[in-house]
Amino acid sequence: MIRQQILKIIASHNRFLIAGHIHPEGDSIGSQLALANLLGKMGKSVRIINADNVPKNLKFLPGQGRIETGLDFRKEQIEFDAAIVLDSPVLERIGKVRELIKNAYIINIDHHVSNERFGHINWTDHKASAAG
Repeated sequence: MIRQQILKIIASHNRFLIAGHIHPEGDSIGSQLALANLLGKMGKSVRIINADNVPKNLKFLPGQGRIETGLDFRKEQIEFDAAIVLDSPVLERIGKVRELIKNAYIINIDHHVSNERFGHINWTDHKASAAG
């Protein structure tokens, strides 16, 4: 049921903002890049915006250079139809990016037991070892 809701939002919207938690690690960055790649192949417009930079040990990942960080996202108006937050149990954990999505349609995809089920759609799989 939740998967179908997410697929319906993806099918009916064209512009997505993807975000993950502060101080990202492999699950957060990898999940964001994989989802952005999938949405891109579907013809969707995607921006990945995080509060913090990609860690040095993950700079080898294809596409990591497309991740916007820091204050880059304040330089212009960010237009998107829906936000997808990955690997973050609470909205506050995405740092300053939450200001961009505070009035947005939010899909929350996570695996943490502590997930607070924020957003309009929440898909949390506590049995999964990673959000990706």
